[in-house]
Amino acid sequence: MVVEQADRCKKIVSGLLNFARQNKVEHDRVNLVDLVQKALRSVPPPVNVALVFEDQMADAAAELDADQLTQVLVNLVSNAYAAMPDGGALAVRLSDDGPGSDRCRLAVSDTGIGIPAENIPKLYEPFFTTKKVGQGTGLGLAVTYGIVKMHRGDITVTSNADPARGATGTTFTVNLPRRRPDAVADALPRATPETRGVH
Repeated sequence: MVVEQADRCKKIVSGLLNFARQNKVEHDRVNLVDLVQKALRSVPPPVNVALVFEDQMADAAAELDADQLTQVLVNLVSNAYAAMPDGGALAVRLSDDGPGSDRCRLAVSDTGIGIPAENIPKLYEPFFTTKKVGQGTGLGLAVTYGIVKMHRGDITVTSNADPARGATGTTFTVNLPRRRPDAVADALPRATPETRGVH
């Protein structure tokens, strides 16, 4: 029991440190397809879960913090596996709006037990968890939310936990700008007397 509780304390402290470090984004040019494939290899699926990766990107290049985005994906995938104790399927999709698009999307969809509607507004609160005692710290989604917001992106969730309403499951979608903010600013046309309306 002491060992189990010590391990839980270790996880909480580690999660708090990750949460506290969310104050800087190191933008690098990355290949999103490679990044996602490496992240998925680091969290192999349980034997009763089928994993499908779909690459629907016209351009896989983006300027993001590779380590932070990997953490986002690992958090979402780990939660999805935990939501499928009896097995199921997980789909991870990368997409954009075609050549030249300035945003990219990452979607993680599971066929698990779903999230009750009353819990969805609390998902990103630190220490909120629906897992059994000792199985979750309640910091994974809080950290994920912070990373996405630091990238000036957004994260949305759709879920069904009621079998009477159809197939249960959850989809998290992360929408991120393809370029760092200063790169976007540099790409904008400079103001000139003509564009300012001064003659």
